[in-house]
Amino acid sequence: RENLETTTIACFAKRPSKVFEGAEVRVAIISGKKQPSDDDGKIETSEFIRFDNEMDRDQRFRNIEYRNIDGYILKKDGIGGDGNHIAIPKIGLENIETVLQMLKECDTDNTIRERSVGSQTNHVIWRREGGDYFVNPMLDELYSAREVKPFYFESKLEARTAFLAVSSSIFYTYWCAYGDTFHLNLGEVRAFPLPPEDDLEDRRDEI
Repeated sequence: RENLETTTIACFAKRPSKVFEGAEVRVAIISGKKQPSDDDGKIETSEFIRFDNEMDRDQRFRNIEYRNIDGYILKKDGIGGDGNHIAIPKIGLENIETVLQMLKECDTDNTIRERSVGSQTNHVIWRREGGDYFVNPMLDELYSAREVKPFYFESKLEARTAFLAVSSSIFYTYWCAYGDTFHLNLGEVRAFPLPPEDDLEDRRDEI
């Protein structure tokens, strides 16, 4: 960052069409012009780009939108917070940045990390570590597998809220920004915010 005024990172999914034919990889193309900066240079990223078909490849490569990642790096206690670094976001579009800004403004005391407990309880949701383009949390352990892992909560209300949150389109946008659309990593899930307890009580019956 000290030697590049602006670094752009174009991020590509591996499906439906691939950047490199026959290569089952997710590609990031990093571009920048060497230009020493007094401050840390900017890093700008695209959204997680998917090719719809072979016909739009040229257009997609030429019309990539980038947005600055400053303030949106995912940390242990949330977006733009403190603690260990988890992931930089793939933003690109205004609507993605809007969702991340909304989540960033949530209370870091109400993340899944803070609301879940380390010991086994009767209030649990299950996640599969590898989903490949979809997130499928479970209220019951529908099958036994190495990659199926539990989250325990102190109450049924909190467990059901976490289940709804991870099932939501907002979480999917968040996951595409910070994840790889395959792995549902523990750090990403635990940093996701939940509504305050009073809000949950107000909607207990619906939840």
